[in-house]
Formats: sequence, C-alpha cells, structure tokens
Amino acid sequence: MSPLDANPYAAPKALITPVEPTPDGPVPASLGWRFVAFLIDSLICDVLIIMMYGVLYGLTGHALDDTPWQDLGLAAGILLTWTGYFALMESSRWQATLGKRLFRLRVVGPGSGRISFGRAVGRAVLKLLGLGILYLGLIPALFTRQRQTLHDLVTGTVVVRRPPASAVNPDLDMQ
Repeated sequence: MSPLDANPYAAPKALITPVEPTPDGPVPASLGWRFVAFLIDSLICDVLIIMMYGVLYGLTGHALDDTPWQDLGLAAGILLTWTGYFALMESSRWQATLGKRLFRLRVVGPGSGRISFGRAVGRAVLKLLGLGILYLGLIPALFTRQRQTLHDLVTGTVVVRRPPASAVNPDLDMQ
C-alpha cells in the first residue's frame, strides 16, 4: 500500500474503468452525436405518448379534461413512457436506444459491460431531472474526460461510440 492510498485527502478512485480511445475499440461519444441521438429518441417517445393519449381518447370517447387527476395521470404516463423506453433499450443486449444505435453509440457500465435494468431506470430518471432543471445535468460532460453527464457520473456509466464494424470485423456490422 502506497502512502497516497492512505491519504484521506487523495482524489477518489474512479467508479468505472476508463474507456481509452483505441483504433479498433470504442471511444467516448461526442456531445454532438449524443444530442442528435437524443433528438431522435425524444421524437420516438413523443410518438409513443401521442399514441397513449389516442388510446385514452378512444377508451373514454372524449378528450382529457383539464382536471388535476387527469394531468397527474398524463404526467405519470409520460414519465413511465420515457423511463421505460430508455431503461428497456439501454439495458438490452443492444445497450442503446434506437437513436443511439443509429449512430453506433452504446451505454456501458463498470468494466465496459452491459448495465442492469435498475441502473438504466436510475439513469433515465436522473436524465429527466438533469434536463428539467435548466439542462444543468449536461454541464459535467463539458469537463470530464469521458464526456459524462451528471446522470452518467451518478450511475457509473459512459456513452461510447464504436468504430464502423466493417473497419474492424465485417461480420459485426448488424449486431
């Protein structure tokens, strides 16, 4: 044990293994790619929410009134749709939402592995909070080497971008 390990004022150890850029491996995703993927995912979530609203309209025969209970139900539906979409997709074997997958991005956890559903739910909820509070959750990505947002830092995840599979192994192109 070195003297630095015993120092209570030493910098904390990283929660995850850093993803080092390599010519044939993943690199931390740029904020630009992440933003465009997020726009696509937001559009997908909007379509799902509109479909949910349409089903509710079809079941009740009238548009939702502006009552507190209906507003609360709609807000809960939006939260569940958002959280469900991001959590299910990012904890799947793809490790990415449809928008991220389109740009070869994926979410990795400790040791560059797949994240659990629970971690993905936490990540999605924290993303909503970070975006809802003046986008403050995005600020850490400007200063961290791994380009991690607040929800990435708290959940111990990194969004990485794979090189084109055809450059590494043509058999992996559609995985």
